[in-house]
Order: sequence, then structure tokens, then C-alpha cells
Amino acid sequence: MTLSSIDGASSVEEAQLRDEETTLLLTLHGPALWSASARSGGLSGLRLSLQPAASLKLLRVAAPEPRQLVLTLERHPTFDVPHDVPLTLHVTHTCAGSMLQTTALACTDAPPPAGEAAEANSASSLGASLTVRSGGLPPSKPGRPHLQHLNSYGSLRVVWAPPEHEGDSPVSHYAWVEYVGGVPVLTGDAVPQHGHTERRPGSATARVLGLRGPDSPLTPHAP
Repeated sequence: MTLSSIDGASSVEEAQLRDEETTLLLTLHGPALWSASARSGGLSGLRLSLQPAASLKLLRVAAPEPRQLVLTLERHPTFDVPHDVPLTLHVTHTCAGSMLQTTALACTDAPPPAGEAAEANSASSLGASLTVRSGGLPPSKPGRPHLQHLNSYGSLRVVWAPPEHEGDSPVSHYAWVEYVGGVPVLTGDAVPQHGHTERRPGSATARVLGLRGPDSPLTPHAP
């Protein structure tokens, strides 16, 4: 089994996972075929792992051929890795509802729990990886945001210090990230970073549309 980008490349850029939906091609080799269940979107026994861990979500599945699955991953707006990492998929041949039609693997009634990858050399599973290529070291966190009062009942200004370290490339803009149930969700418009040769505080002015509770903090994020 092999995993590649839709154009056959053995790697994807981290910026692609961050900026857009990503389509991958999972191809079987030898006598195995994808089952009718897998071709219609039934993914029993499929596990995706990435180190360092990131919550990549599978949006859609298509089956252009009996040995190929086209997997579309949801855009991850805050995805960032400090170095190249493998993205690995394992498929376990379950005795009931398996994704695989094969006699070359022993079936199992105990697929790994969600979040745990099967061993690539298991007698009942297949594994494949591709490389996620890092864009370099990310910047350090921006300073803690604080409010500046304006002469307005409908607007506010948020101000924060720039990152102490810009990483391997200059900070071009900031984006608001809201954490909902502990999961980062990109919200609001990007705020340009003016001047790449000197560290300047960032700021943004926004209309007040409602109040956010203590469980929904807003944090500036420098990509």
C-alpha cells in the first residue's frame, strides 16, 4: 500500500495542510482490493497518525478504481511543524466490515482504539506514509493581548507585543484564533505586520458584536 499526494508526489508542504483542503491517494498493490464498504465511505479500521500529533480530519472519500481511494483532509488553519514529519495511515483487516478484500492478511476482531495506530508489520494490517515538509521553525508566541479604550461604544482595539523570535521567516501577518472546547478555530481577518526590519507592537480594531465568555479566549497567532 502506498500513500501519495493526488499528483503522485511522496510529500506535501505543511502550508498546504494549513491553507486548503488536501487530497491524498491511497493505493493498494498485489491481490488486495478496497471493499464496497470502503468505496462508499466506510472506513472501519483506518487510522491516521502524525508526529507531533495534530487533529487532521478526513472530510471525503472517493474510489476512482478498485485499488485506489482518494482521501480529502480538512484544512487545519493552525497546522505548523518545526521539521519534516511522516504522516502515516494504517488499515486493519477486520473480520467484519473490513475495508479490504484480501486473503493475504489474517482478519482480526480487535482493531486498535481510536487514536492508536496499528503496527505497520502486523499480520492483519497495512501501512503507508508520506512526508509533511516543514516550512521551518515557527515564530515564538506573540505577547498577551490587552485592550485599549477608544472613543466609541461600538469598537475596541486589541494590542499585543510581537514575537521575541520570528523563526525561519519574517512574520507577515497575525490571525485571530479562538479556542472552542480546546480546539483552535481560525476566526476574524488577518492583521498585517508592518515593517519586517524592526519589532513593532501589533494592533487591531474591531466592532463589538457580542461578549465572549471565559471559556472562549481569543489569542493572536503568528503563522
